[in-house]
Amino acid sequence: MPAWLSRIANRAGQVGHDIPMTDNVTAKTGATDGPDAEPGAAVETEEALPHGPYGAWPSPISAAQVAGDRIRVAFPIVIGEVTWWQERRPEEAGRTTVVRRAANGAVTALLPAPWCARTRVHEYGGLSYLPVPSPVASGTLAPQGKAAKADIPIIFANYDDQRLYLAGTAVAAGKGEPVPLTPDPAAAGSAVLPEGTPGANRRAGSP
Repeated sequence: MPAWLSRIANRAGQVGHDIPMTDNVTAKTGATDGPDAEPGAAVETEEALPHGPYGAWPSPISAAQVAGDRIRVAFPIVIGEVTWWQERRPEEAGRTTVVRRAANGAVTALLPAPWCARTRVHEYGGLSYLPVPSPVASGTLAPQGKAAKADIPIIFANYDDQRLYLAGTAVAAGKGEPVPLTPDPAAAGSAVLPEGTPGANRRAGSP
């Protein structure tokens, strides 16, 4: 039995704490560690606390690390056994793509970079795509091959120019480009505001 433990066992009355309880002190043990070392004999050193303005203490965890693992999904649409949804990806600078889960469980991102399905109508975003099970839409994509017509295409608002585009399977496979459905907003008189008013040179959602 260690000597210090023998002294405690032979002590009469209530046994109290032998380790001093002080603020901002960390007990570090060195040569005093061992079976015969008394707990109170540990070397005490004051732990340095960081100093800085409120909310500005340095942290080993960055904001990018906190947000980097969070993928936001929104606006699911179900047609039969197929499901679509918007998916915002922080590892791609917040780019939003449209993802489809087929009836067999296969999951496909329909819009590769740099396409970004996001609308600026009223500036807060919202639903930016729509599946269109239409023979007219499939016919529009016919020049991209049979694979383009195999699945229901989508119409989406592209963030950079706020034009509406039609995209099918060929776009997801990197074998085709989305087909623009609305005029280039850079052209005078081409843009239409959310209320349906012609906007001259204005883009939808701009001040």
